[in-house]
Amino acid sequence: MAKPLKHFDPDWRRSAACSGEPPSVFFFEDTSPNHQARRMCVACPVRLDCLEYATEHEKDWGIWGGVTARVRLTLRRLMLQTKTKSVQELLATKPNAVLKMYPAPRRIYRRNADRPSPISTNEMFVSLIEAAKIRQSNE
Repeated sequence: MAKPLKHFDPDWRRSAACSGEPPSVFFFEDTSPNHQARRMCVACPVRLDCLEYATEHEKDWGIWGGVTARVRLTLRRLMLQTKTKSVQELLATKPNAVLKMYPAPRRIYRRNADRPSPISTNEMFVSLIEAAKIRQSNE
């Protein structure tokens, strides 16, 4: 197992935006991303810790840090390819490698004007990259 990160707060779950939400929002049978979960994750103050935890512990089910298990597998592969030790390091120092895998959508998704648009994987990573760069600059 990887050496624990300096900044990592093992009690991050107490500050999570999803605290108190039913697990069915994040763990479901369909393989497509749950947009309700993603909307919650994109504004969560500990989304980077959540994603770091899920990636390090190889969580193979559900939404963690706003991304699916398939996306986390891609992150683990990118970490090996780029020789980065953590998701934070990958996002802060090699953001183009991640954004190349998940480019911005070519069209704006808008199914219903009364409902918020789904958050794309690219938008989630743009948010995570910003958080990783801020955290790295504060270390």
